[in-house]
Amino acid sequence: MPFSRRRDISDFADAIRPELKSLPAPEPSKELLPRILASREAGARIILPDVPSEPSRTRFKVVGVGAAIAAAMLLSVIPRERSHDGSSDDAWASPIFLGNAAFAQTTSRAPLFPPISVTRAGMLRPMSVQLARRYLDRNGKLTMEHRSDVSLSPAVVNNKPAWKITSLERDVFAKPISIAETLYVARSDLRMLSRAVHVSPYRRFERINIQQRFLGDSVSGRMTTDGPSIGAGRVIARKLDPEFGPYLSDAFAPMFLMAAPLHRDWRGSASLLGWSVIPNDVFAPLSMRVEGEERIKVPAGTFDCWRVVMEIAGKRITFWARKSDGLGVRVYDASDASTGGPREVLLLSVR
Repeated sequence: MPFSRRRDISDFADAIRPELKSLPAPEPSKELLPRILASREAGARIILPDVPSEPSRTRFKVVGVGAAIAAAMLLSVIPRERSHDGSSDDAWASPIFLGNAAFAQTTSRAPLFPPISVTRAGMLRPMSVQLARRYLDRNGKLTMEHRSDVSLSPAVVNNKPAWKITSLERDVFAKPISIAETLYVARSDLRMLSRAVHVSPYRRFERINIQQRFLGDSVSGRMTTDGPSIGAGRVIARKLDPEFGPYLSDAFAPMFLMAAPLHRDWRGSASLLGWSVIPNDVFAPLSMRVEGEERIKVPAGTFDCWRVVMEIAGKRITFWARKSDGLGVRVYDASDASTGGPREVLLLSVR
């Protein structure tokens, strides 16, 4: 659908929101929650979404065909990222390290390689890195550059040791855009615990906010916006199939392989997590294998590296992890859809 048409629908949805909220709705029966919990115990996959701490007093139900259509349109309006050239972009917010692939949840085919074993999780240490993501056109001209500061620091979550990962990305070409992420993972096995993402501006919104929590094989949370607000926002409630784990966030991608025992014949699989608001942005399976060894030079220095080939969402990406500790120092994507030229991520500094 053309961007202008999607925006018209979004504006219409905002206009009718008060009328929809004013419609009455019946109270759920007392038997509903026990029935859901019983079904879950029996094996049914029902993920209970988060609810506001103070439930709204205004409830609504859809009455009549016209109201049903309006409600369906309202629920289908999802903000989209605008690419740097002003065209619409159906991908989720562009991550700094592995790039904005067209994500699609894939559960029909098993991963190519065994799940990544994080037997070296104890090798991670507090650190801060700065990265540059650069886009070139077909003629080799630099068209866009983002800088990202990523830090890893110790934390405690539910009385257990954890790592806190923070990432802040900005456009070097002075465009007023920033992408901030805060992620908590268990220190023992790097299992994701909670995640918050804030992108500003985001299309016609001042800011979009993603809050996620991870429990067992599920992710729950909520998407909200600022200026204009979409009220209670969109609920997040998705299953994360253990077969496609471990799951990781793009903000953690430069450091994740520090926990893996890389060697000449190493290979493994994982999944890169999306925002999980819509079905085709839950996770993208990621296969990796060491293809060789290489000594490369980046702004942060010259390093002996493992050259790792990654395949995600139909794209082939090369990732260089330095041998000394597995830290990612360079990413190369031969062709980016938005520019037609290559995309490269370079390690600028580490401390």
